[in-house]
Amino acid sequence: MYNYGRQVITDRDVEGVTSVLETDFLTQGPKVAEFETALKTFMGANDAAVVSNGTAALHLAGLAMGWGSLPSDIVLVPALTFAATANAVIMTGASVDFVDIDPYTLAIDLNQVEDKLRKSSKIKSVVGVDFGGAPCDWINLRFLAERYGITLLNDNCHALGAEYDGRIDYACEYADLVTQSFHPVKMITTGEGGAVVSNKSDLIERIHSLRSHGMTRSHDRSKQEPWRQDMVDFGFNYRLTDFQCALGISQLSNIEKNLKERRALAKLYTDALERTEHCSLQTISENKQSAYHLFIVMISFGGFSSKNKVDLYQGLQRDLGVNLQVHYPPVPSHSYYRNYLGERWNQFPMAFDYYSRAFSLPIYPGLDPHIVIEISSYIKTFLEDVS
Repeated sequence: MYNYGRQVITDRDVEGVTSVLETDFLTQGPKVAEFETALKTFMGANDAAVVSNGTAALHLAGLAMGWGSLPSDIVLVPALTFAATANAVIMTGASVDFVDIDPYTLAIDLNQVEDKLRKSSKIKSVVGVDFGGAPCDWINLRFLAERYGITLLNDNCHALGAEYDGRIDYACEYADLVTQSFHPVKMITTGEGGAVVSNKSDLIERIHSLRSHGMTRSHDRSKQEPWRQDMVDFGFNYRLTDFQCALGISQLSNIEKNLKERRALAKLYTDALERTEHCSLQTISENKQSAYHLFIVMISFGGFSSKNKVDLYQGLQRDLGVNLQVHYPPVPSHSYYRNYLGERWNQFPMAFDYYSRAFSLPIYPGLDPHIVIEISSYIKTFLEDVS
């Protein structure tokens, strides 16, 4: 069975993990700092903090940027993303306000962002999601941030290794904080895990404290109580273990090879499908290079009378053993957010239109290129049969 993504574990990965199991440190040991150094080096950043998962990274990033410090705080989030992006805003005590997407790039619509910024002084931050692995328009997002005095968070969980204007270090150049996820289907994995990376060392320092209960040994210790730790902030248990960090270090050392494979598979899909009637692909401009966490195809099913989206999903599963996936249902469509938004839940036409047409096709290192060709041919035949 072929899924849209999967982890690739090498003998070197296994050796890295097992070597830690034979040491004195399973957690809070030297591999944590080593992984953070490897991440900030790869991303061209000043500092990094690894945490237990990508949602924890979003949560702590929001707290470090002061979301929810005022009850009126609002954070703008694209309607098309994983629910955790919006959930993290609510976890900080701020309010989430959704923005529709650009129908071609699938990124947050900057015209709507500016319209909201112009109308409200309560907006604290904008979250840009580098959707599928393709960078947002970060130059113009940064322009808006400076113009309106807000902060920027890059939800970069799809895009480790992506490039913008030829730069792999773009994420920390334009955003105040950048979050990563190391779930098994992501660019690298630690099983579960995440990180916040930034050029702003003061924000990362606070995240280091928040991830470990807000405890510190750095002050308020006396000669009478040299063992004492002090809780200086209300924190959480969001730590990542040493054996997970060892896996992350090994995985990161292989990312260039994996990115090359993903991009080669994406080219096969693109060459086969980009001129197919009723079919469109995510637009990635020439100054951007996607990491291709996802390869998304959008099919206009509305004009067909005999077959629909479910038919293609079930047909590929039945005939080729391919499990398609859809990333994602618009966040406002979830029951919780329907209640949260009230009558406004369906006011994101581009995100809902995208969902009616989109599938994520299998793409991951080690995937046989022949199955990419078979999937592409199957989709083309399906569309020819209903034309």
